[in-house]
Amino acid sequence: MLAEARAALVRDDGFDDYINADGPVVIAGREFLRSNILASDPDYYKEALLEWRQEQLDELLETATERFPHPIAHCLYRYRNSALSENERLQFLKDTWESIIAFIYALTLAEVRARGNKITVTSAKTRDFRRYIDSHNVRERLEVVCVAYESSVDLPLLRSIVSRTAVDRMIRLNAHRNEDFAHLGTLNERQSSALITELEPDVYSVLREVSTLEQVEIVRFDRPGRKQAEGVFETFLGHASTRTVERRVMSPQMAAAFIQRSANDVFLKSGEEVFLLSPIIVKRDAKGHRSELAFMKKRRVESGHSIFTFEAFGVAEEFEDDSAELAADLDTIKALFESVKETNS
Repeated sequence: MLAEARAALVRDDGFDDYINADGPVVIAGREFLRSNILASDPDYYKEALLEWRQEQLDELLETATERFPHPIAHCLYRYRNSALSENERLQFLKDTWESIIAFIYALTLAEVRARGNKITVTSAKTRDFRRYIDSHNVRERLEVVCVAYESSVDLPLLRSIVSRTAVDRMIRLNAHRNEDFAHLGTLNERQSSALITELEPDVYSVLREVSTLEQVEIVRFDRPGRKQAEGVFETFLGHASTRTVERRVMSPQMAAAFIQRSANDVFLKSGEEVFLLSPIIVKRDAKGHRSELAFMKKRRVESGHSIFTFEAFGVAEEFEDDSAELAADLDTIKALFESVKETNS
């Protein structure tokens, strides 16, 4: 009897499916699954599994930095390539998951507005809930995502992009944000490195959960093209901040949506559908050939006048905008969330 029992081999269903994709091996007329053959040598199976997982991760990170919407791709690229210290790398990792949360929040409200169906708030404190929508508190905004996700309203884009499990993981990451980052400036390099090791797997898991983000994009309608049903668009795709403009064919429905709005408005495009992102994500003019997107941090009201504070993604620069159109957009979204009492009246 062995002094120490060998630990049981833990199989990975995804890896097994990958190995079995080429079909069974036939020996003397009998069929054998390739994964079972590989698992007959546990050490070799584990080695191959680790190699496959790394390949999957490398592919995910390349996709996210090159094909995800710019706010997420930009922050992730900085985390992987631009940090000069562990403290800075930790900050960039924080920026990455906050950009994911910010984008999912913007997507949620954009689709809620586009569908136009009211969402019941299962709390009598409807006024408090509506305050969450222009709150700078990340946890409150995640609560808005949860309520929309669990509602009976048809939100196919939201539910195809993110799972409820991924939302829960975002909530846990935000808890770390509150607990571990309260004294970010006081962490030494060793402490920052340890925190990165702890948090990075969760951030990458969220990225994996929202991998279908590569199928959507942020666009801005610049002007009509030279041909009929053609438009000139600025696109915000991947990590690069260089201004990218291209000509595209527009459907009549898309053209109607773009023409009604300001040239500074940005839209989420999924297939032939477009969703207005204002006032949660807006474009900010930048110097030279750069374009920047900014996320709404908060709204304050002074003498009955709304003033919005925005922060440019990844650069921690704030600016304000008091456009009446922004306030109207926000009020339109808020009106779609109502309490049970209001619904039944």
